[in-house]
Amino acid sequence: MHLGDGCTVGQRTGFFASFGARIVLGKGCMVSYLVLVRAGNSHNIIDLDTMENLDDNTKRDVILGEHVWIGMRVTLMNGVEIGDGSIIGANSFVCKRTFPKNCCIAGSPAKIIRERVAWIRDGFELHKEIEDYQEFIYE
Repeated sequence: MHLGDGCTVGQRTGFFASFGARIVLGKGCMVSYLVLVRAGNSHNIIDLDTMENLDDNTKRDVILGEHVWIGMRVTLMNGVEIGDGSIIGANSFVCKRTFPKNCCIAGSPAKIIRERVAWIRDGFELHKEIEDYQEFIYE
């Protein structure tokens, strides 16, 4: 697991990686409380007819870019990659998908609900000028 500089993680958040999977949070990520991040299945599943292992060994990592905001009670499953500057809405379930930079993701299963967004960690002041967001636009 790698946490970039300036990341914050809320209470009762769990990170689990198995079978050599990686969890990577880029710098400046903000993870709310009660979030579950799961890279790898921690078990094998086989097809009883073919004896084929159904666990996809190549899609286990969970990768968050820089300055990603994860809302409360979000679940991130293996094979997820979130682009820089993105937001994941509360109670979302995100699995086996790559999302672009600067988008808002929500739902179960999660999907893009808005593109071309940027956010600022400062919650004490209302920011309306595009200049305030310039360093968080990753296009």
